[in-house]
Amino acid sequence: MMQPLNASYKVQRRVAGPNNIRLDGITDLVARAKGKSVFDIGCNRGMVGYEFYQNYAAIVHGCDIYEQGIDAAREWFGDLRT
Repeated sequence: MMQPLNASYKVQRRVAGPNNIRLDGITDLVARAKGKSVFDIGCNRGMVGYEFYQNYAAIVHGCDIYEQGIDAAREWFGDLRT
């Protein structure tokens, strides 16, 4: 992770795992997801939406112009129970 120029503090990540870069900084949002609706614009393969689903979001929608990513997200979410 790059340090801001002339910063007097150290930047620290608050997530870990295979998607840690993409999910860095959304911990506070994910913690508030329970029972909420989520709309992920630019969702790619839906991994961020999946994190919200795992934290009990009521419904997760995603959109992207990357067709292969949407196909992958549909496969990923297609096996989940609603």
